[in-house]
Amino acid sequence: MPVRDAADFIAEAVQSVLPQLGADDEIVVQDGRSTDDTVLRLTRAAAGDPRVRLESREDGGQSEALNAALARAIGDYVCWLNADDLIEQGAVDAIRKNLATRPDLLIGAHEVLDSTGRVIGRYRSRDLERGRIFREGCYVFSGSLVVRRDALQRLGGFPIDSHYAMDLDLMLRMASDSTLRIARMPEVIGKLRWHDASKSGSQTYAFAREGWSVRLRHARSLPERLWSVWGVGVQLLAIAATPLRHSRSWRLLRGLDR
Repeated sequence: MPVRDAADFIAEAVQSVLPQLGADDEIVVQDGRSTDDTVLRLTRAAAGDPRVRLESREDGGQSEALNAALARAIGDYVCWLNADDLIEQGAVDAIRKNLATRPDLLIGAHEVLDSTGRVIGRYRSRDLERGRIFREGCYVFSGSLVVRRDALQRLGGFPIDSHYAMDLDLMLRMASDSTLRIARMPEVIGKLRWHDASKSGSQTYAFAREGWSVRLRHARSLPERLWSVWGVGVQLLAIAATPLRHSRSWRLLRGLDR
């Protein structure tokens, strides 16, 4: 869990997963010297549980924090949880069952929440397809990916020059690795919270710019470059349509409000 200045959400994020953990599980928190009450609220939420392992030091951004947490992790599998996101109740037990075949990567379903925790989107698990990633970006939520730690390290971890689209970069590398054994589960793992203070909510155009650079870096052919143009265009349209997609009318249309 990479975190910096997330005092309003950190306790809920930790408590969404801590009661689900087994004796040998852990929450590896990498704090980038938060200037608010993040560390205090995290400590209170952990209530002295040694499975919550906190390190607080300066870093160069989210990717560097993720790499530092990965280097400290000791479990066979890792899942990336941002400090303002949540893990679905019962997800850890469901993950254990679906890891019985020992895949390198397990992909679950996910939900999108607003700042109050209300569901504004539900998305089933899908395979990682290279072409589709160019067209649609991160249609799989990074918080619903469970990866073998050694496989993630072999893939190179998270690109430290990326501050917004590190998940897009990682998914393109995963989709391009034919040796990865991939499994899917229908249950929800992660819940992405969309709010004005989040990076995804407040820096949407920075995501689009960096996503364009990541696509071009990975594109191997003219069709993939053309799909890159298409993908960024769709992303910009989605940004413009955000108020509509988060409205109650849209939720009713999709059957999210009853």
